[in-house]
Amino acid sequence: MDYLTLCFFEHPAARVHINIWEKLMKDRIINKFELKFYEGYNVKRDNVKEVILCIPIGLIKSFDVFQENLRCIKEVQYLKSLIFGKITQEDLVLISSIIDYVSKSKVV
Repeated sequence: MDYLTLCFFEHPAARVHINIWEKLMKDRIINKFELKFYEGYNVKRDNVKEVILCIPIGLIKSFDVFQENLRCIKEVQYLKSLIFGKITQEDLVLISSIIDYVSKSKVV
């Protein structure tokens, strides 16, 4: 089973952190893909693949937009979430609902 990591970042201020991570992980990144509002990476970790979705806070304002983009990712189990940058209470509510949805799904 592959794993899913959600990476939320303040847009555009914390984008630099994603760029630094990408440079550091270039030997492990299998491929990079773009969805409607965010981008993702398939990363090789030991004997499993980890799907990392980088979600720009501020561009995603509804849970429906997240679900719509998530449909293209098959058979992954939620692993963890990361947050870079400043977030508001409103952002945290949306992030929490996304994490709750994904973590309760055995397979997305």
